[in-house]
Amino acid sequence: MAYIDKTYVNRNQLIEAIDWCKSIGEVTLENGYKFHPLDFIKGYNDIDDAEFFKSDRDKFVLWNTPTWFDRWLWKNCPLLFVRERLQEQYSEDNLEKFENWVYIKPERRKRHYTFLKVPVGEWKWLAKQSFYECRVSAPNEHFQREFDAQSKQWYKPFDMLPCDDDYIWNEHHKNIPSKKAIIRQLNKWDLPKGAIVEINHYRYSGMDFKILVK
Repeated sequence: MAYIDKTYVNRNQLIEAIDWCKSIGEVTLENGYKFHPLDFIKGYNDIDDAEFFKSDRDKFVLWNTPTWFDRWLWKNCPLLFVRERLQEQYSEDNLEKFENWVYIKPERRKRHYTFLKVPVGEWKWLAKQSFYECRVSAPNEHFQREFDAQSKQWYKPFDMLPCDDDYIWNEHHKNIPSKKAIIRQLNKWDLPKGAIVEINHYRYSGMDFKILVK
């Protein structure tokens, strides 16, 4: 996720941004991801401390935002100093992309899978100690994909939606991976043909899976 530069504001601008974020409350993006814009301000300002605004500072860090949040700000934030800052950070072409980008809801498409690698031997004795991490790469698209835990889908890094959480198998499933369980899960994701899915044990390579999406 690309974090460009910090946005600096004066005291009045900070207060104005806080009031606006409070009025917005929780935001739901097109894919169902939920967040509070105010949290970005709280990351740099202890606004819940009554003494915070009594300092003699004349400059404050408003926030340091990722691309997906900047897109949302450009389309929704009316604060002039925020919009001017975005115009400094992004080219006209990028801002136009922010305006015109359309979310395409993932569909369950019929896919076939080839297992390129499966666990070797019996590992049942390690079941309770197993910890698997999932990675998705798409060789034909020249990028990795990252999993978002809220929307439960994989996205291109630095895209218009958040995607910065790892898919840990054990956090979503009771048992260690099996071929059937993996296929059931893959069918819930909108993965492109040619994608490589790797489900790797944190310690033993002999327990890894590698799957080609066809």
